[in-house]
Amino acid sequence: MHSATCRLSAVHIRRQSDSVPAAGPLHQELSMCTMRPTSGHDKSGINASGGNYCAMTNPPAPEPGLVPEPAPSGPVPSPAPEPSLRPPTSLTSPPSPEPTPPDHAGAERERERQMLRTQWAMVVATTLPGLAAVIALIFTFVTVHQSQNSLNITEQGQITDRYNSAVTNLGSSSVDIRLGGIYALQRIMDDSSRDQPSIISLLSTFVRVHTHAKHSPAGVAQKPDIYAALSVLAYRDPAHDSQPRIDLHGVHLEGNNFYGLASYGRSGPDRVNFSGANLSDAHLAGAQLNTTNLSNALLSKADLTGSVLSNAVLDGAWLEQANLADADLGNAWLTNTLLSCADLRRADFGDATLTSADFTDTDLTGATFREVKARDADFYGAELTNASFTHADLTGASFANAHLTKTRFKGSQLAGAKLESASLAGADFTSTDITVKQVLSAYPERSTKLPAKIAADSRVQNRISEIDKWRRSTPPPVTWRKGCGEP
Repeated sequence: MHSATCRLSAVHIRRQSDSVPAAGPLHQELSMCTMRPTSGHDKSGINASGGNYCAMTNPPAPEPGLVPEPAPSGPVPSPAPEPSLRPPTSLTSPPSPEPTPPDHAGAERERERQMLRTQWAMVVATTLPGLAAVIALIFTFVTVHQSQNSLNITEQGQITDRYNSAVTNLGSSSVDIRLGGIYALQRIMDDSSRDQPSIISLLSTFVRVHTHAKHSPAGVAQKPDIYAALSVLAYRDPAHDSQPRIDLHGVHLEGNNFYGLASYGRSGPDRVNFSGANLSDAHLAGAQLNTTNLSNALLSKADLTGSVLSNAVLDGAWLEQANLADADLGNAWLTNTLLSCADLRRADFGDATLTSADFTDTDLTGATFREVKARDADFYGAELTNASFTHADLTGASFANAHLTKTRFKGSQLAGAKLESASLAGADFTSTDITVKQVLSAYPERSTKLPAKIAADSRVQNRISEIDKWRRSTPPPVTWRKGCGEP
């Protein structure tokens, strides 16, 4: 019984060993052990403590029908290693990567990035002080601008107060206080050009109100405040003018002395009565003097370049050595006007009345005399090169010693006109009533254009030949502008 039990145990152990791999030498020992009872143990082979044991003995004889397993011969082989219960290494962690060669390009890029960061840091460090200076400059500019605005507001307030005070002074009954107001306005006009137009209007009104009488007594005409107001208007800076212009229409300033008066500019005193006034050396270039009464006024050496004197009255006025170049004298009245040695180049006398006007030694180069009334006018020694007389009444006029080079007399009346010693080179008389006697008294040339009947006269032809021969040797004795001190 014990033997069977041992064998069954051995078989059972062996079968278990077949299903579970041997973990060591203990399995071999168990496969060859036999269970035998030992004193102190029960028949089941289990000791009192509950554990079973075995002792290594010679294997018993096999039972019939069972083939005993042969005992291993020789040294007992080492047991197979106990299999590990952990999964393969390949399932838990990737294989070790192969060694990567060093990345030289990446290192170079890193160095470049480091250099860029360093450069940017240097730029920022360099720029920050300049940026701070710019911010400080902007702050200073804003502060100065605000201060300037505040100062301008203060100045404008002061100018307004000064202006109101000056206007109040103009209404005073005292001449001295009025003079103070006038010169205060002049100072304001110098300090604030934006106020100049309103001051011009104010002073113009002041002059008109105080000179409204048609025939002012001499004492009224010479009032110092009137002269002061006109002087302020004259000595202003025309560059700051705007509307309204100087409005002195209807004022009467007979006999006033405006010697050396400065320019009224292109906003001049049109329709002003300056009859008998002394305007010698006055600067009135470009002045608008339409319909102005300048009869018997003294305008010697006055500058009236480009001025507009259309419909102006200049009867008996003295304009000796005055500058009237490019002036507009259309429809003007110049009866008995003295214009000797004046500069009237390119002046326009369209429809003007020039009866008995004195143009002695006057420069009238390129001047236009369209339908003028110039009876008995004196053009002695005048320079009339390229001048034009169209349908002009020149009855009794004198052109003695005048330069009439290329002067045109289309449709003009020359009855009784004097042409003694006048140079007629290139002059055009084809449609005039010129006579043989007048031509023979002058210096006609082959370029002179005469009416066919006059040109065919043998005496005229002989005179032309004589002058031509004479001119080739000695020029004719023309004394142009001799009275003006010129050769």
